[in-house]
Amino acid sequence: MLVCKSWSQAALDTTQLWSTFKILNDFDFWVACIPRRLARTRKDGLLDIHIWVGRPPCLSQEEPDESRLKGTPDVAELRIAYNSILRSLTGIHGEVARRWRIFRVVDYYAGSGMWDKPSKLAEYLVFPTPHLKELHLYNVVSSRDILPETPLLKTLQAWSVNVPSFPNLKAATSVRIRYCTNFSVALADATHLESLSVEFSLNDSLKVDYPNLHTLQLSGCPESTALDGLSAPSLRSLGLQFSVPSALPVVLSCKGLPFNHIEFLDVSFESPTGNPISYVEHTRRLLSATTKLRTLKLSGMLATSLVLKLLESECQSLWQDRDLKLDLDGTEYTLRPGEDRSLLLKEHLGEVSSGICGSWEEASSFLSWYLGMEITPVS
Repeated sequence: MLVCKSWSQAALDTTQLWSTFKILNDFDFWVACIPRRLARTRKDGLLDIHIWVGRPPCLSQEEPDESRLKGTPDVAELRIAYNSILRSLTGIHGEVARRWRIFRVVDYYAGSGMWDKPSKLAEYLVFPTPHLKELHLYNVVSSRDILPETPLLKTLQAWSVNVPSFPNLKAATSVRIRYCTNFSVALADATHLESLSVEFSLNDSLKVDYPNLHTLQLSGCPESTALDGLSAPSLRSLGLQFSVPSALPVVLSCKGLPFNHIEFLDVSFESPTGNPISYVEHTRRLLSATTKLRTLKLSGMLATSLVLKLLESECQSLWQDRDLKLDLDGTEYTLRPGEDRSLLLKEHLGEVSSGICGSWEEASSFLSWYLGMEITPVS
């Protein structure tokens, strides 16, 4: 009994135990629990907040235990409880928001249209957060600016966030943005970035000097001038996920990207359309420019088949002075320096598609058919 009391008192005295909130659907419990938890923390103690609404998160390494999931609650009742939780974790005048260190809200209901009324999350993102270091937002729409003060923000992950302007990213070192709008101005100030992943749409651009950026991942449909003025002299890892061949020359024409220093290259073409000859020409230019490559990651049939075909033929002389790690949809191989790679590459080409194993004319015919199938509606 004395041991139990000792442990109980130790837990009560350890305020860090009460400053982390991982909330997954059991909202009724948390509505009553949060005030008690906050009362056990120091008034100036920083808070780590994680909220998931809907299905379990697939993007986080810290996936909640599925055994905790309950049946789908009444949407109206869930919305009331959700708003109550946000209100408690923000404070009437933002006094709790000032203590945020990590704030993550993954609202799958907002993304799938399951709410009976629009989410009020944005209404709680209007207060200063002077200690916030990590921010993860999914499916936030607002006509107002959010989070006016984020001087310490280091990590941002934004998915489907549509607001007039993004928070201050001057201190940020890692940013991931997908399906968002109006982020270019914030990224222009984020000159301390070390890792950046961004999906482009119309009017988006990167025209900044990022002296410390070592990892860059680009996707979407960048305009022809989207990367004019971009400089990343320390870049060593480059990921490209495009659906149109016109995106590749936008990247290749960027004079501020040191292609001859890239060591890791990740290429995939999502839902590809267009002329296969364009893909071949631009992919050849990309491979030829990355002279110091050590790891080549390929995903999807088109990117894999094109690159293997090029390496099996005219680009076989590339990277022959070192080991090259080849990652084909998660399966890794090592190409040794000086060896004849054609047999190995032909074998993998056959695994991808026999239609691309012949001459370039036969491969081009197959790719034209493949791309045509991609854009033809299924009847």
